[in-house]
Amino acid sequence: MFSRTKRSFVFLLCFVAYAVSSECIHAETTKTDETEAQELYSRANDYVSHISEGGFSYAYVQFYWRRAQANIERILRAYPQTAAGRQLRSKELKIGPFDLGYFKDRVLPRLEEKRVAAFDPMNCAIFLYNLDEKRHDPERTAALESIIEVLCRQQRWNEALAFPVLDEQRLLLHTTVFRVAARYGEKKVMKQLSTKPKPAEAAAFWPILGEAMVFNGVPRKEIASFVADHSEPEVRAAILSAMVSREIDLQRAATLHLAIKDSIPKTHYSLSKLAVRDDIDAAAKSLFPEPTRESTAIVGRYHAALGQKPKPDATRDEHLAYLEFLALQEKWEELPQYAKSLHLSDADRNACELKTTELLAERAQETDRAATQSAPDLQRIGSGDAVIFADFRGQMNAPEGRLTVREHTFSDLKIKDPCVLAQLILEWTLTPNRTIRGASPWDSVVQNFLPGYDNLPLPKSKAVQDASGASKPF
Repeated sequence: MFSRTKRSFVFLLCFVAYAVSSECIHAETTKTDETEAQELYSRANDYVSHISEGGFSYAYVQFYWRRAQANIERILRAYPQTAAGRQLRSKELKIGPFDLGYFKDRVLPRLEEKRVAAFDPMNCAIFLYNLDEKRHDPERTAALESIIEVLCRQQRWNEALAFPVLDEQRLLLHTTVFRVAARYGEKKVMKQLSTKPKPAEAAAFWPILGEAMVFNGVPRKEIASFVADHSEPEVRAAILSAMVSREIDLQRAATLHLAIKDSIPKTHYSLSKLAVRDDIDAAAKSLFPEPTRESTAIVGRYHAALGQKPKPDATRDEHLAYLEFLALQEKWEELPQYAKSLHLSDADRNACELKTTELLAERAQETDRAATQSAPDLQRIGSGDAVIFADFRGQMNAPEGRLTVREHTFSDLKIKDPCVLAQLILEWTLTPNRTIRGASPWDSVVQNFLPGYDNLPLPKSKAVQDASGASKPF
């Protein structure tokens, strides 16, 4: 009897001890859960509050903001009964300045768009081009052409051909791809485009091919044979114009005493087989036995580049070529006065003044550049995008590579039209003497044109929304 009572008493003591110990463990676990949940929320809130755009790259911001979202989701999944979990479910807490749903569904997708746009110069240019998809104007068309050209120069031919364009832009797309392929000897791409082309494309391809043959130093007998098969005026004019450009470039390189090896790299093409030279006047007589207005203007551009002052009624290209001659001869005081001395149309006068800005910037004549930009005629043009573009282009083309791009170089240019800035960025990527130092400059460009996260719409694609959400749990 005693033994049974003793066993019952011992069992009761064990039960009480187990109950007490279980309660203590439960209390300890609850305290740990509360601490863990609060720490997760505090870290998430700190990430979003203190790591923001402007001070960091979008890739860096996204890394921590996605971790912040992962922390929030972990609280809701693992610690829903904690104080932090209850406050998150009742939407009493925010993450940084954002409501939880808005942050996940709208802010993170927009951040992903910005990160992709700031990845490299091509992504940044496409981002700028697509800011207003309803635009149909020359500047946006020029930006499209620049995008296609650079994609091709990067050997991304399939991406270039698949780039979304309107039906009326298809000819521009194909001719731009064909031009780059012809200039750089991509025969496979040329064959792909010239197999069963549309009539308009076929008519455009032959002048492009003739021009490329000249730049590449193809023996002139082969070019004569090509002209015999394709004697259209457009083909002959393209060949003559390319010969003029080639000769001007070769003579300019010699005057500046540039170091030349087997070729001369230019922004939009390269000159090879430099021993091949052209007698422009003889070539003009051969290509145009009966001179036309266009052929006369092309030859006039060549002579203007050699120092023959054009007549007042000469074409714009002739006046611009003469300005280049003045700069080459370092006649800086004559540059700003040239356009003023002639009775030019407003369009031609503006073009000459912008060219003057470019040339002074190219040769690093800071005093003359400042004087030119403050002149009355340039005040009439304004300090807008065209002047900024011309000045920056001159710095890019400086023979000694004076321009170095840094973190805020492009974002500080104050160019208002995103398509103009897209053209400038892509032209910079093609310049032979480009240099870049420091942090990526594309984040600040993206921030300039798409700042903040206020009043965002839902992303167009649910897949984009899901992909831009929380990072994987740690």
